[in-house]
Amino acid sequence: MGTQNGKITFIPQQGIVADNKKGVTAFFKFGEDVREQLVFPYTVERHRIRHENNEGKYYSLYMFFDESLRVWTAKGLTKISGFCCYKSFIFKGYELIGMDLERFLQLNLFHLDYIDEDYYSVAPGINFRHYKVYYNLAFQLSIYIWRKKIRVVLVCGFFFEKKMYEDPDYLEIFKLKKIED
Repeated sequence: MGTQNGKITFIPQQGIVADNKKGVTAFFKFGEDVREQLVFPYTVERHRIRHENNEGKYYSLYMFFDESLRVWTAKGLTKISGFCCYKSFIFKGYELIGMDLERFLQLNLFHLDYIDEDYYSVAPGINFRHYKVYYNLAFQLSIYIWRKKIRVVLVCGFFFEKKMYEDPDYLEIFKLKKIED
């Protein structure tokens, strides 16, 4: 499938490689300065995550390939801390975006640790969808399923950053279930 301009390949514990199929490649590494990899056209937005006490943490969101690859930053708004992929996400040679859930489960690429059966969230180009979200702790992946296909892959989101999987109250409130072997 891929983005209309290229593909995104995940390198576990390192980052992602974005390739536009025109000879331009960027390696977005966790903890590195995003500005060193700005070889593709992009837009940037500044966002604020609100906490319970109404204070917030700011971060910048860099968007590439018509917003189908999103890179968010922390620490001075330039250090890469996570990714969101909507049109391409290659893992161990397999393109996950658009893959049937059943096929993905048959491949057994990694263990799925938690599931959110009904996650209501915005979708690209659409208002909102009800997703089923699977979480993998080893690679810090959130895999969003809609209509039995993988639609979005998030790397290193809030769930992992704050270790929400260790908070039984959070799991209960948001109805996340641990997947047993």
